[in-house]
Amino acid sequence: MSLSREKLRLLLDEETRFEDLEARVRKAVDEAFNEGTVYFRGQQFRPRDAGASFSTALSTLATRVLPDLYPHFIETAVTPGELGQLLEKELTGPSTKFMESGLGILALDAGKYVASCTGVLPTRIVQEVHQAGGLTGQALVTTFLSPPYGYAPDVVKACCAGLLRGKKLRVRPEQGEDVTSHQDPGVRDLFTKDRDFRRAEFFPALEGEVTQRDRVAIRKFFETYLQVEVEPEDEAIADAAFLQFPGQRERLREVERRFNELPGRPPLPTALEKLTRALEECQRPRSVQRTAVAVKKNLEVLRDGVEQSSRTRVWTKSCRRRTRSP
Repeated sequence: MSLSREKLRLLLDEETRFEDLEARVRKAVDEAFNEGTVYFRGQQFRPRDAGASFSTALSTLATRVLPDLYPHFIETAVTPGELGQLLEKELTGPSTKFMESGLGILALDAGKYVASCTGVLPTRIVQEVHQAGGLTGQALVTTFLSPPYGYAPDVVKACCAGLLRGKKLRVRPEQGEDVTSHQDPGVRDLFTKDRDFRRAEFFPALEGEVTQRDRVAIRKFFETYLQVEVEPEDEAIADAAFLQFPGQRERLREVERRFNELPGRPPLPTALEKLTRALEECQRPRSVQRTAVAVKKNLEVLRDGVEQSSRTRVWTKSCRRRTRSP
């Protein structure tokens, strides 16, 4: 709506008067602050002794009392790109901020980066989660942003990502299944989208169905029967299953085709029928932990089936040659 010339003049006069009054109020507040006394935990401070202007005095006093309010404060900041390094499948050249000389999230073990989480910050966070029995991301950020910590939200997120990678925390997103590995679906969104992180719940990690002894047995299966070296870790087991089992299923289909070509179509060995179901079951889950559990559950069937598959392929080849011979 357009204003008449007279109303426009009055509006400009009011704006000028407002600016003048605001400046006078600011000056009065500054003078009152500088002439007054600041009290903090039984101590008295005179702002006039800390600086000639309000801003200078306030900055000097804040610098003096902040170490008492935030005795555990650190200046480390984590960028989104650096946080993303902790979510990669393989740790290669991560920021030194995450190493033992920094946040203590990562360490070098035999030339390999591992999520040791031995630093003061990740240790405090996991202790807080254990004591509470579980906390939301919002509660974690609020707790560690407040005195006596003063940790930036992205530092808290980085520590939680390391603790998940190090199998010391599990996460329950607002929707979906619990997350137990940095390779599970949706993990990147969980840590890069602030809303998702704050609404998720963090719990102490549980000893899963797959023990270290099981992992060693699974590793031996891959090395002995498939000639593949696999680290005794859930992530490596899941990767190996998704990489190797489709090829095994295709070889099994080839054996089935050869059986169909034999005279009288002899029945497929029971071990191969069970192997079909086992391979499909191991490739069905989406999460790392569920895949590792499926491999453990079917380990004996996988061993017997792969061994039987190799023998049967040789036998069917021999049968086909004899059948074709004049």
